[in-house]
Amino acid sequence: MNWIISCLLILGVYLLADYIAVERRTWRIRGYAILLSLLFGSLLLFWGRIVFVLLLLCYLSYYVLQQKKRPVLTELVKFCSALSLQLIFVSLATIFAVASGKLWPALTDYTNIISLMIDYGLIGGFIILLHYLKIFAAITSIFRQVQVQKYFLALLLICFSALSALLWLIDFYQLNTASRSLLVAGFSSLILLTAFIFVYFLKIFNLRNEQLVAQRDYQNLLVYAQAIEKNDRTLRKFKHDQQNILLSLQTYVNESQQPELQQYFQQILDNANAQLQVAPQFANLDLIADKPLRSILLQKLAQAQQDAVTVKLELTKPFALAAPISVAQIRMLGIILDNALEAAKSATTPAVQVALFSYPNGDAELIVANNFATAPNFGHLFDYGYSQKGTERGTGLASLRELAEQQPNLLLDISQTATEFRVILTFMEAN
Repeated sequence: MNWIISCLLILGVYLLADYIAVERRTWRIRGYAILLSLLFGSLLLFWGRIVFVLLLLCYLSYYVLQQKKRPVLTELVKFCSALSLQLIFVSLATIFAVASGKLWPALTDYTNIISLMIDYGLIGGFIILLHYLKIFAAITSIFRQVQVQKYFLALLLICFSALSALLWLIDFYQLNTASRSLLVAGFSSLILLTAFIFVYFLKIFNLRNEQLVAQRDYQNLLVYAQAIEKNDRTLRKFKHDQQNILLSLQTYVNESQQPELQQYFQQILDNANAQLQVAPQFANLDLIADKPLRSILLQKLAQAQQDAVTVKLELTKPFALAAPISVAQIRMLGIILDNALEAAKSATTPAVQVALFSYPNGDAELIVANNFATAPNFGHLFDYGYSQKGTERGTGLASLRELAEQQPNLLLDISQTATEFRVILTFMEAN
């Protein structure tokens, strides 16, 4: 009976590790965990709590060897967390079981069973609490940072070593139950409090880091937008100068009295006028106050003109957003415009319409509409892999929906008729 209890105590480590891993382990790995529980449970029966130290040393050696083949730092951190928690739970369960035996002598013969029940009660309560608070799911992204994992692993090893030393001193000096309870409970509470404070500050650090990354991305976006505007001005100037040069040469060609040269030059002039012509409506883009927004519209509409897609831009009044457009919103607009151009090119007369409206209450709307040759299946538009261009290519609209769900002040509305596909982005003023 004592052997079964020892094996179940070791198995508690793997139960905690299985939950903390967030991603569930395979049954093959769980089978290995049961076999290891039998092995170390047998050792626990004869050697006592020193087996927890032996278990840690074995896993540290295993993960150090595996590190050369694949990254295992995350798994090591999570296993050390489970091992430290189980050592605390076993120690508390043992103290409470002994205390119960002294209070009720009839329970003295069932101390080990009571200790096991208390231990699994603590494990179950801990798992339910973390599942309710979703702590480990929330810090999974933090654990992806190698430097953070190293700090957390060092903290776990220090706490585990300190607790093991404390338990050894308690056994060595044979302290009474009350003293044991105070020391173990106080030290365990201190360890758990330290761990939660560490995780809390990690979350703050991660949020701050995300803000810095977003700020840096937006600054890079502004630089990119300014570069596009500069290139567009240079290109417009070049086109204007090129047209003037060709027109100045036309007089000399007409006076040359060479019909073949005149015919050839006229073909060059007609082709140049078609290529160098700038849609006058694109000049209205200067009414957009937000530079990144203006730049991506300029880039995509110029691409549409090169692809022989008729573009109608409806923008007659100054357009301004209540807050600077974010990188995620630029990504959304890029997906919308790319899909509109791709679908329009399949139509007999490709056409894309873009309209921008600002309202007095601070809200703004951006509408993109396009025609198409074959209507898409509207019910599957947001499914990963769905596309009229082929299998495994339809990720744009699925990503668009995910991005839209992350924007608290942005509404995404998509509609479709027999001849037109329309997307409306509504930028709402933050409350």
